[in-house]
Amino acid sequence: MRPQTFAVVLLALVSGLAAVWGVNSLRRKPPTAAVAEEKTAVAFALEDLPQDEPIDAEKIEIRQIPKSQAPEGALASAEDVEARIPAIATLKGEAVVEAKLLPRGEKPATFSVVFALKDLVAGMPIDPSWVEARDVPRSKAPEGFLVSAEDAASRAPAVAIPKDEPVVELKLLPRESRPNLALMVPPGMRAFTVQTPRFSPTLAGLIRRGNRVDVLLTTAPSDQASPAPTSPTAAPGPAKAEAATVTVIQNAEVLEFHETSNPRDELDGAAAVTLLVTPRQAAVLDLARNKGSLQLSLRNDDDAASVENATATLADLALEPDLEPTTLTIRTLRGATVGRDVIRVPRGRRAAPAPAVR
Repeated sequence: MRPQTFAVVLLALVSGLAAVWGVNSLRRKPPTAAVAEEKTAVAFALEDLPQDEPIDAEKIEIRQIPKSQAPEGALASAEDVEARIPAIATLKGEAVVEAKLLPRGEKPATFSVVFALKDLVAGMPIDPSWVEARDVPRSKAPEGFLVSAEDAASRAPAVAIPKDEPVVELKLLPRESRPNLALMVPPGMRAFTVQTPRFSPTLAGLIRRGNRVDVLLTTAPSDQASPAPTSPTAAPGPAKAEAATVTVIQNAEVLEFHETSNPRDELDGAAAVTLLVTPRQAAVLDLARNKGSLQLSLRNDDDAASVENATATLADLALEPDLEPTTLTIRTLRGATVGRDVIRVPRGRRAAPAPAVR
């Protein structure tokens, strides 16, 4: 064998033995322990956390994750998260971070929104006492919402609005639409419209839907005077009808209020008020309006007491009645016949004393 070849073979053998020794040394050496990474607590959402709603602690959980994986500004405890308000919604499984929350103690911007306090029937005008305005976060305010109970007054729902739902324009009839008044009349009752003079409390803004009123009838004195007796012993004719005001209906509920006017003469205008009455009361009112003028008297909504004697006459005004006529006896001479005639001379009305000036 040539010397050069032998040297190459020897070098290869030595290299192989060195490699085997090195591998065996590494296999016998114990493995080096990995360096443990520091962990930190982070709050995660167990369900979607809506915008502008305070966070409930039951909707989050605290997990331990590597510190390098924790997002910036992540909250670390339930105490930090509870009652905080998201400015941006946080989805289920996401970490709760400061960047998505309102500053501590700050409340979300709100709108005043009208809600139903009872089930509102379609077609029935809304009474202001049936609704209330509540503060609602802007992100939760429905489209077309009303801002006050006055905005809902006299509006009629186009569809039924359940209790605690917002009252919105989409569910209301147009303002110029006439409500279905028949829906407001309970079985066994009647709606009767009464006209009152223009210058009356109804037009002074005192009467509203749902109020309780009394109906007063004022009759004028009869134009036909009692005929004078033809002799001292003759019986007087029927007494002259005296002006009086009587309460014909008490404690009637106001269903609706209407105002009409005569364009030719403002003084001819009148107010019409629709009342909820019994069938008999409706008949009484129909008779009464043909016998005189009707007026309404507003009463307390909690006052259901009935007044027995609710009639007034001129005597209640402290005006003295007409004085009795003077009876005169006159001697007459007709040719040779002497006679006596009795006549009655009216004396008019005695003026009432003037009130004392103080």
